[in-house]
Amino acid sequence: MSPTAVFLNRSARKGRGAARATAALQALERVAAELGQAPPRLVDTGSATDVRTRAEALAAEGAERVVVIGGDGLAHHAVQALAGTDTVLGVIPVGTGNDFATALGLPTTPVEAARTALGPDRRIDLLWGPAGWALTVATTGFAAAVNERAEAMSRPRGSSRYSIATMLELPRLRARDLVLRLEAVDGTTAEHRVRTVLVAVGNTAYFGGGMRICPDADPDDGLLDVVLIDAVGRLELLRHFGRVFRGTHVRHRAVHVHRGRAVTVEAASPDAAGVAVRADGEAWGRVPARIETVPGALRVAAP
Repeated sequence: MSPTAVFLNRSARKGRGAARATAALQALERVAAELGQAPPRLVDTGSATDVRTRAEALAAEGAERVVVIGGDGLAHHAVQALAGTDTVLGVIPVGTGNDFATALGLPTTPVEAARTALGPDRRIDLLWGPAGWALTVATTGFAAAVNERAEAMSRPRGSSRYSIATMLELPRLRARDLVLRLEAVDGTTAEHRVRTVLVAVGNTAYFGGGMRICPDADPDDGLLDVVLIDAVGRLELLRHFGRVFRGTHVRHRAVHVHRGRAVTVEAASPDAAGVAVRADGEAWGRVPARIETVPGALRVAAP
């Protein structure tokens, strides 16, 4: 068995994840030795382009497994190269949100995370959209704006940054007119004209550091979940904000859930044209955008 390639982002959590990343690497080396595997080969990462280029080369060489020690962003960039290949992705979560790890039930303690990352794998679905692949949730509207603000913040540490970014972005909340064309498995298309503050397209349930925005999204069912929030006011959104962490927000009368094979999001008014789309916390294009699910596109080390 060839050595496992390890991508390590020492700048995770704005540089404060270095100690956790180092502990995770040491655990990975120890577990590999216990399993009789060759010592992992470290690949220090720089830019997103560097991650993709190196992961692409590894997949082309037939690498059996690539492990990322970092957050959703590092996994997002690695999967651009690994999707559709036989190379297994292992994830040891030491990032800010770790929503992909949460959705798959990956452990967070160093040794158990290392055992899982080097353990059995399974195939899961991915999203394919305007800027490539995505693991978790793609958003536009208020959620994308919150994500952009959180990305620019240096404090606080951890997932609470997303909650604070939500409060800071709330005064700028605005609804936009969109057309959604939802494609079913049987090939039929349903059109929805909506005035909405948020659209979330989920392969998995979580985004924003533990918010269950698409609570029933399943990366094994070959479908994507689309969650829409009507043009609610700031106070209404704030009053029910806590429900998104439990996934009970979908019971609110202003929240609508659809499921299908693909969805196209288009502007129905000038102010909606070109609004940002983000996925896995990364920039992922702009409206208009078509997003589809690709069944079994990724081999991932997970329970």
